[in-house]
Amino acid sequence: VRQYEIECFSSTSGEAEKLFARSGSNAVPGLVRIIKARPPFFPHAIASHRWVFQHVGSRCQSWAWQEDQTAISEKCWAIRLCASLGAEARLAHPVLIAACRDSECNVRREAAQALAKTGVPPEVAVPILSQMMLRDSYYDVRSWAAYSLGLLGGRAQAAIPALRQATNDPYEGTRSWARQALEQVENASTPRQVVPKG
Repeated sequence: VRQYEIECFSSTSGEAEKLFARSGSNAVPGLVRIIKARPPFFPHAIASHRWVFQHVGSRCQSWAWQEDQTAISEKCWAIRLCASLGAEARLAHPVLIAACRDSECNVRREAAQALAKTGVPPEVAVPILSQMMLRDSYYDVRSWAAYSLGLLGGRAQAAIPALRQATNDPYEGTRSWARQALEQVENASTPRQVVPKG
């Protein structure tokens, strides 16, 4: 996963992603373990509590922040790899659904994308994504939830009221994604009329 992250940022050949793609569903249990892993206790306890963080030395602050961010980053990239595996990552559905409630906004953002890409059933994915789009405190998460609903197309009909509501989001990016998703869902839901020949 770390190699994949390095390759993504350095624009190299993507050998790590190819390895995961070749491994297919065999890669999923390892990715699930990374997604489920709790952050290292002491670094997370220091980094996530402002008072504690302010009252430790600068070397300890740096160490705690780096360790905590590494754990979050690994979780995000593992979710992204599940998304790239698509339906082969269906065994990861429970942890991807749980990741939609993670305390870290970056993890929630990646999870929102992965729900549609890994084929989480629409009856499960649509309510979760709709709630994320309307209620999440981070605009990036709301935007990606709207985008994922658009990916579901006609299977996201139940999200139409939520998508309409999201077109009034305070953030322009979310409004834009909600409008695009609404168009994709409504167009896919409208039966096409066949014009008879002759």
